[in-house]
Amino acid sequence: TSKAIFCGEKMQALSRGESRKPKSVLAWLDTHCAPPDIVFIALPPMGRGEASCAYALHYLKLGIPVVFADKRGLAFNASKLAPHYDLIGMNAAVGGNSRIIANALARSVDRESVLLEMVINGTMNFVLTNMQEEGETFAKAMWIAGKLGYAEPDDGKGDGPFKGFLGELTGDIPSKVAAFHNRVCCHPSGRFITPDDVQVRAFTEHDFKRIADGATRHRYLVQMTNAQNGLRFDGKAPGSFFLRSGPWSICGGFVNLPKGTPDGDWVPNGVRNGMRINYTDGHNSAVVIEAAGAGAGPTTDTMFQD
Repeated sequence: TSKAIFCGEKMQALSRGESRKPKSVLAWLDTHCAPPDIVFIALPPMGRGEASCAYALHYLKLGIPVVFADKRGLAFNASKLAPHYDLIGMNAAVGGNSRIIANALARSVDRESVLLEMVINGTMNFVLTNMQEEGETFAKAMWIAGKLGYAEPDDGKGDGPFKGFLGELTGDIPSKVAAFHNRVCCHPSGRFITPDDVQVRAFTEHDFKRIADGATRHRYLVQMTNAQNGLRFDGKAPGSFFLRSGPWSICGGFVNLPKGTPDGDWVPNGVRNGMRINYTDGHNSAVVIEAAGAGAGPTTDTMFQD
């Protein structure tokens, strides 16, 4: 036990000062610790995920399973990680406890004719729900999201809540779209995409005020389809995107999804994430998966499930 505590304290010190230098951390681990049975990597997103990828590959090449939640590491380094996908637990990176990656893989959606609809950003969902249904101000809703660990807290430089919301839209969404696509929608030797391929259209504070209006129920919806004419919106509105990758058409944007409608009733409120799998050839009814998607609890729980 004392050795384990010492190793933990040493790792904390190394991570604080040298988490961007995997070689030095890994050299210390290889010298002082026996080979592990499984590795959990809990680094915050940094750059293009080079550090978490380096940690992961070190152990994956030894046949040791790795669980991590760094969406940027997965999104930018798919070509390196794909040969080891069977040894990687990555559900916490996209969708949290909804485990949409595992559910999509289990249903072999890449071999079906489908339209996938996904809510994959719990922070924006939480903020819009609090403003539209609880009457909170934008600043208060973002503050609560930061306090609960759903969003990065304001750094105190006066950037305000809009910059934090915009970071979710232009940083979090592209990383999750790429990570999901690379694992679910293409063969390990196929064409991978990166967050750079997901070009989100300009989104202003005026645009935000329009979609946050309490008279509507806007949510950020991502759609992926391998069926012709399967998409239900074109990705040309502010904050939207559209791209093609092989047989897949992919788009995302803010859509008004009122409760009491077939499209609105499945879409979760609050910090919850979810996915609806629509079988476009009609051989199966739609399948809905939903669960908590952001925060320390759902992320940690999903990593342990993996």
